[in-house]
Amino acid sequence: MAEQDDDKFQEKIEEIEEILKDIGMCTELNSIQCSAGSSKGDNYMSVIKRVVVEGVKENDEVFEKSLIVKRQVPNLSRRELYRCDVAFCHEIKAYQYVVPILNQHMEHTIFPECYYCGRDSEDEFIILEDLLDAGYVLRCRMSPLNVKDIAAVMKEIARMHATSIYVKLTDPRGFDEMREGLEEIVYCPEGRDFFKGILASAIRQALVSLRQSNTDGTLTEAISAIQEMAPDLFDKIQGYVLTKDDFLNVVSHGEVRTNNLMFRDISEEETQVKILDLQTMRYASPVFDIMHFVYTSTDRENPENSIESIIAAYCKFLHDHTDKIFGAEHADMAKLIKTKFSYETLLDQYKSFALYGLAIAMWLLPAITFDIDNIPDLDRIAENQTNPDEIKIDSSLTPLYHERLKQIVKEFLAAGYFALPSSTS
Repeated sequence: MAEQDDDKFQEKIEEIEEILKDIGMCTELNSIQCSAGSSKGDNYMSVIKRVVVEGVKENDEVFEKSLIVKRQVPNLSRRELYRCDVAFCHEIKAYQYVVPILNQHMEHTIFPECYYCGRDSEDEFIILEDLLDAGYVLRCRMSPLNVKDIAAVMKEIARMHATSIYVKLTDPRGFDEMREGLEEIVYCPEGRDFFKGILASAIRQALVSLRQSNTDGTLTEAISAIQEMAPDLFDKIQGYVLTKDDFLNVVSHGEVRTNNLMFRDISEEETQVKILDLQTMRYASPVFDIMHFVYTSTDRENPENSIESIIAAYCKFLHDHTDKIFGAEHADMAKLIKTKFSYETLLDQYKSFALYGLAIAMWLLPAITFDIDNIPDLDRIAENQTNPDEIKIDSSLTPLYHERLKQIVKEFLAAGYFALPSSTS
């Protein structure tokens, strides 16, 4: 990541004031204080700013409020290479089309409040609620989440999925509006060359790591399998994501992982979760949100985090939310949904699409496990390299990366995922 200088986090008081006036938050701003809104290494696709505003409301009451302002990265080479423009505009569409409709049917929102999304004289940007003010915090991206946090995440992901099913079955017009904000931006023809190249580079790094870790020969089978599937892996998981099983598809976040979640501990038993970064929201099977989360944010050696237990927890939450949101009026519909989205069905689908989880692990673990003092300069990489297949960040790989990758590959070996028909077809 490029060095974060103070200028990058500044905002013009006149433009912030104009927007806040338009939404009725104030009649006048007296001052703004700008600073970094995320820690080094926590965000790569945009610039996050914390903007504290002081001003006057309509009743002449003086107020102070902290906002999160999200803007495009300024480096144009980086924006083009990493498709930042596409991702940023997709997030704007998610806040315009998807979130408002989901929020209409949720007892409480799982997203930060969006005060504005669009563009100004500079570029596209988004103004959001600062969740720190409400007591939410980010967990450490390098540390797997505990069992309590995992359950809290599954509860809110299930809430989002169940709500999208409800909208699909009871409000076709609203669902069509949501679909306008759910364009696929990763596994699409326009993104294929870039993302396939990035994955190919990540696979090569993973193979080097696994060979170094294979001191006792237990990883030999996995290394051979990954090497054999490497040329076709992107196309295979693209086929998984774009599977046209409309009934089993839901509105999905697309990148559920620790960096995109904030937590608020209510008690020893209860933790609340908010979901951030809606850049890759899509319409797909719910197992991709589960899988993305499992292989980026959980300890794969902890028996309490088995795939079976996580899917069982997700199913319970999904069925509970389904009963609640459909109510007695649509009890027959709720019963059908619980039958279709059964534990057995989701577990089978999870296993069929397992290679998606492996690909995501190889792809994202370098970013998750980076040493904060040795984070790659993406601006420099983008300016010096236009071929994603040749991007290398080997020098930044840490012992934690090697260990977590080895854990995941051993899990795949033990589960027989490398030998599944869908994995070798």
